[in-house]
Formats: sequence, structure tokens, C-alpha cells
Amino acid sequence: MVVCSRQTHDIMCKRISSEANCIIVNVEYRLAPEHKFPAGPDDAECVTKWVLQHKLSLGGSKSSLVGIAGDSAGATLAASVCHNIPGIAFQVLIYPSVNKQPTLPSYRLFGYGYVLTLPVMAWFNDKYFSNNLEKLDPRASPLLYERFDHLPPTLFIVASHDPLRDDSFEYAKKLTSAGVPNETLVVEGALHSFFSLPGHFKLCCDEAYSRMTTFIKRQAKTRGIPSASL
Repeated sequence: MVVCSRQTHDIMCKRISSEANCIIVNVEYRLAPEHKFPAGPDDAECVTKWVLQHKLSLGGSKSSLVGIAGDSAGATLAASVCHNIPGIAFQVLIYPSVNKQPTLPSYRLFGYGYVLTLPVMAWFNDKYFSNNLEKLDPRASPLLYERFDHLPPTLFIVASHDPLRDDSFEYAKKLTSAGVPNETLVVEGALHSFFSLPGHFKLCCDEAYSRMTTFIKRQAKTRGIPSASL
């Protein structure tokens, strides 16, 4: 939405690529306030279509699976992309925000004093949206989409002490009700943004990266595709 870049997530992308034996396409998208909603979703959908059409030029094969992943705002974009772009084999959503109305219990429990605070989230939203009506757009709040039965297998990685914790739980309920395979890892003692800071949250990241690697490899194995061709 407002902060972070390919550089801030370079280490985590390299680690996932190495451990899961897969190709990672680390992309940039336009940030607010210079580029407000829906610039982010537009860019995410554009690059996903491009990757699906250029697997060979990226080092993959025609049979390569294309999954999508993101953390925080990137996870929100990933969730929305899966609703609108066919052909995605799986998604990994790391503490996504799927509803811009902060009404769930975790917002009250962890809204202050746990890195990502309610005032910080309000500041982000003020920079990202032009008006409150945009917050009700499903591309901004994927929980508000009407259909979920077409979505791919999903892994949620959740920080236990995160105001966005319950967003993942609510979204997982939607997937389960729609018959979409999904699983959730709650990393105990973790705060929002831990996944991109493996040097500071080593044990938390070891657990999360291991689960993500296992999930990605399983998606390939169930389809009879070598991990290297992901």
C-alpha cells in the first residue's frame, strides 16, 4: 500500500527460492500516496498475467505451476489476484488484511503496543484510499467477494500477536465453507512483519519458512511436477 519494496523483501524471497527449490518473481507495485487505490491491485493483476504467459522466459517450463504469495499488504493483493486471475495453482497469505473494517477481536486485543497499531493502520488507509467507499471494494477487502469456490489451495501464516490475526481466521472460514483446501499456521509469540525479519525473529521464521516450503513442495508433488519447475 504505502511502504516496502523489492529490496525490503529480497532476503526472504531468496530464502524461499532456495529452500523450496522454486523460481521466485519478486515484483514492485506502485505505492500510495502518489498512487492510490486501485493502483496496487491493477499492478498485481498485470504482473501475474505476465508471469503466467512467460513461464519459459523466467526459467520454468510449460508445466510449471504458478503460485502467489505476499505478506501484509502484499498478501491482500495476492488474495484479490486469486479471485480475478485464473490459472493460479496455490496461494500463501502471510498475515493479510482482508477487511478494512477493524471490528474483529484481534484489533481490540493487539491494536496498541504490538508494532502494527490501529493509528498506524488508519494512517496507511488515509494515504491509500481516496474515500471510505473504496474500502468496501472487494479488491481492497477480499473478504467481501461473493464467491470463494474457485480459489486455489491456500496456506495462511499468522502472527499470534497481530491485530490482523483474525482476518486470516475469517478468510479461512470462507474458503472452508466453499470447499477450498486450506491450512493455517499460527506462529506463537510473533508480531506483525516478523516474516520479513528472519535475522530478528529466527525461531519464528524457521517455523514459518519450513511450513511454507513444505506447502509449496506438496503442491508440486500432488500434481506430479518436480519442485524445480515451480
